[in-house]
Amino acid sequence: MKKFVAAIIILLIFSGVVPYARAGLPAQATEQEGRVSEKNDEEILKETVLLSRTVKEFEKTLGIEPGEALSQSTLEKPASSLTWIWTQETGATALTKPFQAVVYIKFSVPKERVPIDWINIGSGASLSYYFRQENIFSHPAAVITIDFAKMPLSQKVDIIIHEDLHLNDFAGAGQDALVTPLADIAAVKYFEAAGDVQNIKEAHTMIARRQGVSKELTALAKEVEKIFSDPNLSDDEKRQKALDLIFTYPEYAAMFKYQTQDQSAQDALEAKISHDLGYYGCYDWVLRHYEETGDFKVLFEEIKKIPAMNLTELLEWCSNEPANAKKNVL
Repeated sequence: MKKFVAAIIILLIFSGVVPYARAGLPAQATEQEGRVSEKNDEEILKETVLLSRTVKEFEKTLGIEPGEALSQSTLEKPASSLTWIWTQETGATALTKPFQAVVYIKFSVPKERVPIDWINIGSGASLSYYFRQENIFSHPAAVITIDFAKMPLSQKVDIIIHEDLHLNDFAGAGQDALVTPLADIAAVKYFEAAGDVQNIKEAHTMIARRQGVSKELTALAKEVEKIFSDPNLSDDEKRQKALDLIFTYPEYAAMFKYQTQDQSAQDALEAKISHDLGYYGCYDWVLRHYEETGDFKVLFEEIKKIPAMNLTELLEWCSNEPANAKKNVL
C-alpha cells in the first residue's frame, strides 16, 4: 500500500448550535420519555446515575470491566465534550485505505457551548472529512447530562456498555466495528436478566435496524469502490455518482442524510462512509458468531483474541470469515 504524509491545517469555525445524535441511528421516541418528563431534572439525573451503577455491576457478569465514563452526572461535576474529525483520501473508502487521520479535540465544556459551523482543512492531499461532537465518550470526563438522562432506557443501557467496552484491555477495544455489536448484544442480556420484556423488544429492534444498515452499507461501499476505479469517469464524476448511489440504499441513506445535515455531504462522502464502516462494517459478522456460540462471554473472549489492526485490515478480516475460522480465532 502506497504511503504518504500530508501536513494538515484544520480551521474550526464555531457558530450557531449544531444538533447531533450519537453515531448510529436517529433516536426513537418511546413511552418512557413521557414518563421521564413528569420528573424534574435533578430526579432524572440521580436515577440515571443509579442506573449506570446497576449496568456497570451487571457488566462484570459478562466479563466486561466497568469504566468511570458516565458514572457521575452534571450534579457532581461539569460536562465535557469531544469533537472528532475523520479525514479520508478522496476516491477511496476504508475498504481499501485506512483513514488519513482522525483528530480528537476535547473541550472542558459541553458541545452546546462550542458548536461548529464549518471546518476548513488545508492539506497536500485531496481529503474528504466528516466531524462529530458529543458529550458522550469513553473517558472519566464524560458525565451524565440531562439530554442523556432523558434518552430511552434501551439506548442509555447500550451506550453505558459501549463506552465501557472501549476502556477494556483488548486489542480491538478501540474498534467501534467490534464494540458496537458487542454492546448491543450485552444490552439485550441486561434486559433479559432484568425480565424487562418491553426493553428486550426495543433492544432487538435496534439490532435489527443496525443490521439492516450494516448490510446496505457493506454493499454500497463495494459499489462505490467500483465507481472509484472506473477509468472512464473523471474524479468529480466518480464522487457525484457515488453520492447519488447512496440514496438507492434507503436505510443507510436516511442515516447519512440525518448525520450530514449540518455539514457538506459532498465533502464528507468518503470520510462518512468510512466512519460508518468503522461502526457497522463487522456488525453482521459479530452477530452471526454470537448466534453460533449463544454465549456472550465466550464470544467476548474470542473477540479479545483478534490481533491489533487498522480499520481496513479489520474489515478485510471480517469479510474473510472461513480463513479466520481456520486460525481458531472466531
